[in-house]
Amino acid sequence: MWSRNFIIATLFAALTLISGCGFKPLYGTDNQPLVSTLASIDIGPIPNRLGRDVRNALVKVLRQPATQNQPSRYHLDVELRQTVQGVAIQDDDSITRFNFRLDANYVLTEKSTNTLITKSRVQTVAAYNVVDSEFATLIARRDVEERAAREIAEKIRVRLSLFLSRQSDS
Repeated sequence: MWSRNFIIATLFAALTLISGCGFKPLYGTDNQPLVSTLASIDIGPIPNRLGRDVRNALVKVLRQPATQNQPSRYHLDVELRQTVQGVAIQDDDSITRFNFRLDANYVLTEKSTNTLITKSRVQTVAAYNVVDSEFATLIARRDVEERAAREIAEKIRVRLSLFLSRQSDS
């Protein structure tokens, strides 16, 4: 079908074109300023257990080990809203599957001037099943909440990274 040499040549040409068009990887090794900027974000407290999970996940994804002692330049406030909706309803009106939706509104401000830098909203949806064991259902719900917290933190990191890298390019 396709020869090996043709595939290699095509990949090489594609990589050459990408490098020539100004493409810059967001998390490349030459993007230390972005890593330092992300590490300079102070994350405010988020109420309740789920908020603690989101905050811990944000600390993990924003602060690299090499940037632990970075002074705070920005402050991030996050407000969460969670909803649970039954999606699989049986003939006897029992619910056997739930969707767990987590919405996060976040605001990034500059600490020295208290100036709004950016604000946005991210969301994630995860599902869990209801089984005969209440304990297993509770564990499934907790697992969904933890996964949603990590996904929200990752989505906030990506949005902040894109925004801050655009700011530094202009």
